Amino acid sequence: MSVLHHHLRDSGFHEGCVRQEKLVLLLTELDTRLAQRRETLQKRVTGPEDLLAAPVSQQTRITCPTPTSVEHANIRVKSYNLNSRERYVCNSGFKRKAGTSSLTECVFNKTMNIAHWTTPNLKCISAGQYRARAVTAAVSVLVAVLGAVCVGLLLVCYRRSRKIKLSQHKDYTILRA
Repeated sequence: MSVLHHHLRDSGFHEGCVRQEKLVLLLTELDTRLAQRRETLQKRVTGPEDLLAAPVSQQTRITCPTPTSVEHANIRVKSYNLNSRERYVCNSGFKRKAGTSSLTECVFNKTMNIAHWTTPNLKCISAGQYRARAVTAAVSVLVAVLGAVCVGLLLVCYRRSRKIKLSQHKDYTILRA
């Protein structure tokens, strides 16, 4: 080996070249996969005029891509076909937040000429947060009921005390007469 070769090997030049070659191979493979994916997507989606003119049997070839991910939720898609409806399911230990929807639907955007899934507004909250909110709601109801009972009792006591004072006052005026 020449002195230059030893120097290049010792300086890490050789390893750098190997890493660069691997990087080029990975980029080439990624580019090939992207081209294949683009070709697949172009085959899946036809133009809106083709969609409207095509018989129903041919419309089923328009499909949606994989649905977007939702935090703390999974989805098992049964059909990627146009107009399919699917539901996300919150992971174990999480519950669907009240007022949010787990539904998504495969729709066709005529402007963009693509099929896509609608965006669900699903929020999955931890079961601890869910229980804490339920407990807070129960305690709030209990406090409200107890408050109403206390106000009612105070009113009853006040009226009784007024009646006693009035009756004593009447008795006193009757005795004076």
